[in-house]
Amino acid sequence: MRVARITMWGCEAFQRAHPVAYVGYQILDDGRIEHLLLSDSNGLRKVKLKMDCNKCVLGRLVKSSKLVSMPTVLDDGKRIRFMALYNREVKRILSEHRDQLVGVDVLDLRSVVLTRRQRELLRVVANGAGTSPSRVAVKLGVSRQAAQKMLHNLVRKIATIMS
Repeated sequence: MRVARITMWGCEAFQRAHPVAYVGYQILDDGRIEHLLLSDSNGLRKVKLKMDCNKCVLGRLVKSSKLVSMPTVLDDGKRIRFMALYNREVKRILSEHRDQLVGVDVLDLRSVVLTRRQRELLRVVANGAGTSPSRVAVKLGVSRQAAQKMLHNLVRKIATIMS
């Protein structure tokens, strides 16, 4: 299975909100999508955009349940990045909205989904072991070399997800 890492331009309403973070969304009873953003205009505040997103890549993928990651606002506040399953339907939606797209990278699902062991390693690092291969090795009961390789693979996968 493959996923598409999609970077797109936000609509005019999105860009006017000057978002710094995308918090979430919900589909309203009337079919519109409510986007919850954090904005930096006049101080940090929540902004709710209730949009008819039928002409938007993100809106169409949300409604078809194809997203596999929460959208993120890129540094310029004008672009959004997210991941979606990549199949014929998504390919068709992307081709119909080329003008909204900045870039699409198609990736193998295994390159962006953490394994059970990688999630365990992430918990160990987050709970205070740091990224020292020796400390991680003790916590996980593996050799120092195995811990070092696990850390390397985890960082590589997270970099793929975040880039």
